[in-house]
Amino acid sequence: MGIGIGLGLSICSGRAFSPWRVPGYKCRLGLLADRGMTLDGSLVTSCADVLTGSGLIAGNTGVARPSYTVANALYGNRPSIDFTGAVCLVIPTMALAQPCTAIVVGHGSGANATFYDGVDAGHRIATYAAFSWTDSLMFAGSVLQGSGAACTAPSIVRSTHNGASSTQHKNGQLVASGDNGAGDSIGITIGSALDGTSNPLEGSMAAFFVYEGAIDAIVGARLDRWLCSWSAIALA
Repeated sequence: MGIGIGLGLSICSGRAFSPWRVPGYKCRLGLLADRGMTLDGSLVTSCADVLTGSGLIAGNTGVARPSYTVANALYGNRPSIDFTGAVCLVIPTMALAQPCTAIVVGHGSGANATFYDGVDAGHRIATYAAFSWTDSLMFAGSVLQGSGAACTAPSIVRSTHNGASSTQHKNGQLVASGDNGAGDSIGITIGSALDGTSNPLEGSMAAFFVYEGAIDAIVGARLDRWLCSWSAIALA
């Protein structure tokens, strides 16, 4: 399933806008569940980066791989990658420093439901869909919570990891601002924390983008609108 130029034109006043080519911000990773998936039956074995086409994301082995839904009604009948129990996707070597911005289209229902985290305890840049059931969370050495902002329903979550000036937006609305710590990351685990067995997402993801830099409000709003149109998730 492709994404036509018409969608980009509709939100950018006559100029096509794509989330993997954002002027002023290098896209480090772009994952859309409607392209670049390699499957073993219904299990995801790897995902190709939208920008390069490279298989940058390798699935865990055997039953630890997430499953794939071809048409998920929660995401406008777009496909989704589904994480139930101790499953994850892993990018073992991807150096990421602050400031950086990550955008997830997804949801989770676990008590501490992880969208993404590092690959070891000493290098963590993370966002949780839910923390203690009710809040969202950012972490890069310090906890920054979005009170009452847990993403238990499909959401567009934009986390700007920028030390003491970090922010998080959910469906276009600011839900957290403050200090998430000064940590970095040497790899990314998607769908659970660190080792792939703790704090599982218990939910789905349809898109995941990572950028260098703290994306400004105008570009952030454009990205939110693009993903809103793509996923049929309403903005606040």
